[in-house]
Amino acid sequence: MDALGEILVLDDNADWRDQLRAILEKDGFSVRTASNPEEASELLLERPVHAVVVDLKLGDLDLSEDAGFALFEEIDRLDLSEMIYGVVVSGHASPKSTREAFKRYGVVDCFEKGELHTQIGQFLQAIREAVIKAKYAQLSKLGFRCFKTGSTCTCSIRFNSRQVFVAMPYNSELIVMDDVYDLGIRAALQELNYEPLRADKKPVLGRDLMCNVCKFIQESAFGIVDITDWNPNVLLELGMMFGWGRTAVIIKHENSQVPSDLRGALYIEYASINSLKEQLKDGIPNLEL
Repeated sequence: MDALGEILVLDDNADWRDQLRAILEKDGFSVRTASNPEEASELLLERPVHAVVVDLKLGDLDLSEDAGFALFEEIDRLDLSEMIYGVVVSGHASPKSTREAFKRYGVVDCFEKGELHTQIGQFLQAIREAVIKAKYAQLSKLGFRCFKTGSTCTCSIRFNSRQVFVAMPYNSELIVMDDVYDLGIRAALQELNYEPLRADKKPVLGRDLMCNVCKFIQESAFGIVDITDWNPNVLLELGMMFGWGRTAVIIKHENSQVPSDLRGALYIEYASINSLKEQLKDGIPNLEL
């Protein structure tokens, strides 16, 4: 299985470098480490990463300055600031340093080393958010195009790393679809701190429905697609997710068949709304986004 993302850890303390590497690799990330900004910069030149984990103070190297900023400045110099996001983990960073990191350098979150053992979940979520933003930035560099005309998309695309696009039929003889959405999909996503979005729930004036769908898919971190009953609109939206490189969590009722082209795909099969909710809660944190 491919790594969830490429991470560079900068910390002058060998024990902390090893701890952070172990935490991140256990969660599925590929990790490289550096003990000083110069070494970190050399690693970036060898191969870019999605996110950096930086000890700002680097106490053993420089007690008077926030030496970790040197790596962020090098990322700026290499014109990678829109492609690499940071997470600060520091035992010495001042409130001023933290504010500066958030303001200038695209830092997603900041954690105190002494409290990290109680905040592993939040730390890993911050890393995931940084990686998602980086991958989205890479797609943005390619430019967004209209799926209907092939010309440059005129919509304003604003990526939301917490948004999840949901494609599903409105009706089915097998199960009440509004309950699938409200009690299954939306309930699971909200417990995981994601924001579900269904196109019919958020109409945008001045554009047709499919322009809204295209825009919402591009702006979302990933999608959930219920292929129960093979609804053609849903299958079109799934194809658009594939085309835009969005991870799609495919789900279906256990009594619904799978189209031949999707029989090799991984999907969640649910017998009840409660089972769907639990399967989504278990599976989504491990997605390769």
